[in-house]
Amino acid sequence: MRSYHQYCPIAMAAEVLGDRWTLLIVRELLAGSVRFNELQRGLPGISRSVLAQRLRLLQREGVVVRVEETPGCRYEMTPAGRELEGVLATFSHWGARWALREPRPEQLDPARLVWAMHRRLRPDRVPEGRTVVEFRFYGCRRERVWLVIEGRKASVCLKPPGPEPDLVITAAIESLYLVWLRQLPLDGEIRAGRIRTEGPWPLARAWPDWFAWRDLPPAMTADWQGRAEKRELAVTEEATP
Repeated sequence: MRSYHQYCPIAMAAEVLGDRWTLLIVRELLAGSVRFNELQRGLPGISRSVLAQRLRLLQREGVVVRVEETPGCRYEMTPAGRELEGVLATFSHWGARWALREPRPEQLDPARLVWAMHRRLRPDRVPEGRTVVEFRFYGCRRERVWLVIEGRKASVCLKPPGPEPDLVITAAIESLYLVWLRQLPLDGEIRAGRIRTEGPWPLARAWPDWFAWRDLPPAMTADWQGRAEKRELAVTEEATP
């Protein structure tokens, strides 16, 4: 990145973090992705060359270290990198309050959404053994994504992972995105039929508790409630003969 030629903390931080994709790479690293392929899975649209270039920049600036292993390598945050967690939390809350408008179709990626969900799985809440969850989406190009949970680990598959799924969650892509980002209440979208589950009752009832859902910034409360009320009103009007 070109220098701003300013001896100013904001300008100098922007030289490290201001390139396209860099903050999102930091987001993925802080969320627990440590392998190159994991980072790429969480960043649909980034090329391998750009990802490699940004990682080299973050290493040079002391934000990330590359740890060689056999085979491959992993990336770890340095103390300077871990300190960015508070910066990104503030950035996220500002974005939720002032920049997060109604989603556009090209912003809604089912694989990215299920990837984000799998990283916030609560291992102590999931069933024992192997559980396969099939997400069926409508309102987008990719229609199916699978989440395979085995013990304390989970993986995201873009092809059927084998036997019939234990649970099927059918959702409007926009609805599940907005619920995940805590812009809408899950129970309201379930009542409206925009999120449905098929499978044994214990699994269908328990699956929301398997995830550590995103925290709602306090400043968003009024907007969140207003949006939810609008959606509920729309459902009521649709149901009125």
